Amino acid sequence: MLALAVLASVEFGVSRSDWSYRMFPSSYVGEFLALEKKLRANTIAPVVLLLGDSRTQCGILPRVLEQELGEPSGSVWNAALSSGDTFDAYLIHDRNRDRFKAARVVVFCVDAYQFNDGLHFIGSRRLQHFGSLADRQRLDRSTSSILGYFFHTLQERKLFLALGRRLLVRLHRSLASEVAPDSLAEEEPAPPLWQTDVRERIRTFYKDFQLSSGGRHYLEVLLSRCRADGQQVILIEMPFRDAYMAELKASRLTEYNAYRSCVLEVDPQTVFFEEGSRYGLQAGDFRDWDHLDEKGARKFSVLFAAFLRARCSGLGTGRL
Repeated sequence: MLALAVLASVEFGVSRSDWSYRMFPSSYVGEFLALEKKLRANTIAPVVLLLGDSRTQCGILPRVLEQELGEPSGSVWNAALSSGDTFDAYLIHDRNRDRFKAARVVVFCVDAYQFNDGLHFIGSRRLQHFGSLADRQRLDRSTSSILGYFFHTLQERKLFLALGRRLLVRLHRSLASEVAPDSLAEEEPAPPLWQTDVRERIRTFYKDFQLSSGGRHYLEVLLSRCRADGQQVILIEMPFRDAYMAELKASRLTEYNAYRSCVLEVDPQTVFFEEGSRYGLQAGDFRDWDHLDEKGARKFSVLFAAFLRARCSGLGTGRL
């Protein structure tokens, strides 16, 4: 009985709790919770809501959009997440729908990896922590995933290791310089430096490519809910460096076209920006093959504001 009591305490007091992840704001779950807290504290109602991944986080600047659109400061909300997929966008929208429904325009930035069943890292920590049994059956039907729904602790090895390291730091201050305090932090699996071989970058995201019915499902649900709330939804794919697109079309054109077709079936008006040079973006405007740096993001945000004005009549006037 004592062993069962201890297991239950760990399961419900740690593994299923949010407090433990709040200690590690750079982890996938910690980042989600920190973003959610920040958005809920915003007293300005959203006019434009941005959803997507790290390319959306760094590539579209809310303050620039507000200035270009003539909307109030704080009215463009960037709710994108590192390695964010369609489930993550659905999840943060579902948990904050009452706040988000004030937005007149919702922008979701798609990427091929969000629709690739061959990848298992995307959002897996957030799926493990927040996902229902139905979510797991759609996105990860592995035995460990299904069992993890009933007993979260089975999938929380990294969390307990990180908590152990944090405890060591606090007990032995002399170790603080040797042990990373936020050691649960999760990096995007693709090599982060722009110098990395572009072929490796593409292989990472198109590994074992197979279209994900789950990825499509959560996109369809998200769009349906936004439209039910009277919102205009716009799907885009952020621009890439030209060399990335050239290699992608040379080596993975079939898979890329399959992903494009899938998204266009959901929303035929989706815009794929593709080569950055089409919009005045040079290689030096990217910090790697696909993420804009601050200068590039400023350029693209000005262009994107013009795009939104053309697509969404009424922005800047308080109506659509």
